[in-house]
Amino acid sequence: MVLMRRLSPLLLAGLTFLVVLAFLLPVSSSAVVLDGVAYSQPITLGVNIHAFRPALVRGANVSWVRINIPWRDVNPLPGRWEWSTTDTLVKRARSRGLKVLAVLSAAPEWAGSNRNGTRPPAQIEIWEGFVAEVAKRYAGRIQAYEIWNEPNLEDDGPGVGWAADLWASPRYVDYLRAAALRIRAFAPGTLVVGPVTSSEPNSRTVAVFRQLEEVVFPDGPAWSFLDVISFHGNARDDQPTAGVLEQIEDQLTILAGRNPSSAGKPVWLTELGWRVGSGITEEEQRDRTRHVIEALTGSGGYLHGCELCPGPPIHSLFKWTVAFLYKDVDSPGEARGIYREDRSRKPIVTDYLAGLTFPARHPNDGFAPIYAQCKERTCLFVSPAVEPYLSFNYRYHWDFGDGTTGEGRIVRHTFPAPGLYTVASGVEAGLGPIASDVRLLPVQLNPVP
Repeated sequence: MVLMRRLSPLLLAGLTFLVVLAFLLPVSSSAVVLDGVAYSQPITLGVNIHAFRPALVRGANVSWVRINIPWRDVNPLPGRWEWSTTDTLVKRARSRGLKVLAVLSAAPEWAGSNRNGTRPPAQIEIWEGFVAEVAKRYAGRIQAYEIWNEPNLEDDGPGVGWAADLWASPRYVDYLRAAALRIRAFAPGTLVVGPVTSSEPNSRTVAVFRQLEEVVFPDGPAWSFLDVISFHGNARDDQPTAGVLEQIEDQLTILAGRNPSSAGKPVWLTELGWRVGSGITEEEQRDRTRHVIEALTGSGGYLHGCELCPGPPIHSLFKWTVAFLYKDVDSPGEARGIYREDRSRKPIVTDYLAGLTFPARHPNDGFAPIYAQCKERTCLFVSPAVEPYLSFNYRYHWDFGDGTTGEGRIVRHTFPAPGLYTVASGVEAGLGPIASDVRLLPVQLNPVP
């Protein structure tokens, strides 16, 4: 067993690295380390909307909302547009300082879909028109769009699934590219998010990620039309925390193995939650949700509170940035909300989210900084991540944010040009799973006078 759940330097380690810095660091000049000590990346929290009450969402301190823009509702007939519901949702979100992730799915029957809106219409130009109208109307007001919903399922309810052979034209990636082109044209800077696969990966999940890697269009590979990778992490009944983390790892394994070109993109978990009942109390909903989020930051492992347990290998390899809880308010038979049907707060709000400051971000409480000092375009980086009393071998790996990587606890790197770089560092234990998560450090290199 790897004898670490998370890594944090002791005083002796800190003194040792200060001595190292004193002898090895160049004198700073044109470069600016924007944060002299970089901590493991936190997870920003959002929530899926069911019965949107802005005061409730803001009262839980979350800063993102995930809404649906059903194509068939917005565009019920050719040339007819119904914007009132979406306008209201977006206006309410903005009034409370909330960012919006909108899911584009649920095609209309008039366009060639089925009753659930899960069959993609063969005339992709109709889809392009829909996305263009949405992007133009909400430019600057919606921050991100998720393309379709759980395409690895076939037909799992209204707006859920891709009721067609994934390799038959039009494919998921054809819809993705078409949407990305319209969003980037009419709402520059808005994020394109996908492939929005379901919580339990299957063979179709593999197919979707294969498409992202293998399909190449005249204007670029399919994966280039995605800014953020997303999938879901909802629990089955009383599924333990470890089970959900294992499913998340399965998704990441597929991502890394089938679509490695996207493995370095930011990753969002756009649905996460437990349904109260079926063996789960409200307190367990609170704890299990928090423990998954904690694990994704790198400050927690499979077993909460176990200082001798390794964290899962997702920590060092992927850039987790946002997690959306499912959902805001309970509905009959679906008690995954953070509020009860009567709008009263559950323990997940009172004992967890209310303790975070808006915009809610779950921190990594494992102190593991990167020290850096730069001269012109050359920087020295030091990662004091391992306590001095451990005898295990660790591999320190770096991503310098300029397309190059390195290894070693102390590394020197020369950047190709002035600019803003996000340097990431992680640690892998040689005797077992990766034992630490990614730490980020922004470095601004200015032109030499």
